[in-house]
Amino acid sequence: MDALHVIVLTCSFFPPACSGWGFIEDGFLINKHSGKVIDIRGGPIVEGARIIQYSQKVMADAQNQRWGYNKGYLYVLSDPRFVLDVRGLADGARLVLQHKKYALDPANQNQLWDLVPGGKVRAEREVLFETNFE
Repeated sequence: MDALHVIVLTCSFFPPACSGWGFIEDGFLINKHSGKVIDIRGGPIVEGARIIQYSQKVMADAQNQRWGYNKGYLYVLSDPRFVLDVRGLADGARLVLQHKKYALDPANQNQLWDLVPGGKVRAEREVLFETNFE
């Protein structure tokens, strides 16, 4: 099944969600439970696009599935002006694509991510991480 929703849950609410993602060097963020990758729904890299889980595409077609990480931002490799953004503050909030808000903007907290090791690394190229939404 493709096009699975990606939502935000606190670690105390659903512990497996805290360490369920792997980051691969090629820029794919893979859900270790579903095997799906983080994907910009529909493909176009536009403001407000929903973020879903989807089957991994071949590199030539994966411009909407490859991500980078720098100074707390998870950004689209093919257009670094766009970053993952949490829409809302409650459990169940959705992820969307938004233009990057810069460090001096007090409204950028919903775009900043802490990536920390979260379990045994399964492959040489994989780094597992947890998210911290506190």
